[in-house]
Amino acid sequence: MIVLGGVFDFERSATFGSAPIGMVRNLRFDLLVVGDCVVDIKRGLAAANLQMAELKSAAAERSNAIALLRTGTAFGAAPFAIAPIHKIKHIVSTHAPDERMLGPLSDRGIGIETVYEGN
Repeated sequence: MIVLGGVFDFERSATFGSAPIGMVRNLRFDLLVVGDCVVDIKRGLAAANLQMAELKSAAAERSNAIALLRTGTAFGAAPFAIAPIHKIKHIVSTHAPDERMLGPLSDRGIGIETVYEGN
């Protein structure tokens, strides 16, 4: 495990700032696993928090593929872009996508897994 330095946000349990972004830019990822993001078919992967988007975007640039793990809906809009839709290969969420999204996601080769909390 590699732990990134920088300013630690206890609420999000994550580091932010130029230090972790600089560290990420020296790494390569076969598969980048992210959470707390949303997918929009036209805009790709995005986040509601600017600092999170900056760090995840830097990591996404250095990755071959992205998997999104999400409790709640993984589909919607957020203001800060992270990666284009073609980088996303897997979405695991506690909420199934709207039926209208299944075709476009499948056409892009994105695997969807809906998991249920509890038993």
